[in-house]
Amino acid sequence: MRSAVNRRSRREGQPRTQECFANVVDCFACGRAHAVADLAVTDFGQTIRLGRQEAATDAILYEFDGEYRRRAKRRQPEAARSLGGALRRLRLQKGLRQSDFPGLTAKEIARIERGEVKKPHQRTLAAIAKRIGVPAEEI
Repeated sequence: MRSAVNRRSRREGQPRTQECFANVVDCFACGRAHAVADLAVTDFGQTIRLGRQEAATDAILYEFDGEYRRRAKRRQPEAARSLGGALRRLRLQKGLRQSDFPGLTAKEIARIERGEVKKPHQRTLAAIAKRIGVPAEEI
């Protein structure tokens, strides 16, 4: 089955069609399979839409590719590279609240995110990493 994905030409601003040859893709958001007709690449490849879900390609790569995550961290300013900044970014990306970390209080998470705690205990980092689903050294 062939389906078309609309993309805009950079020069003309006119839609152009790119053909996809797969029938079904697995959705990273809901875990279900969607027809390729539900898949669209927009904003010159910066946004992916699958069904009603839409995500930036950078967010998808940051979520699923450890090497991309390391390169992105090197490009960020020092304040954004802090443990607190990384924790906040990952927490929001996963849709978690500060109170969603078992064994840790929301106040502890907030203090880490604000940079008041520069080097948390290993037990604390392990609990955070387990809840977020990434290795502790990648936070």
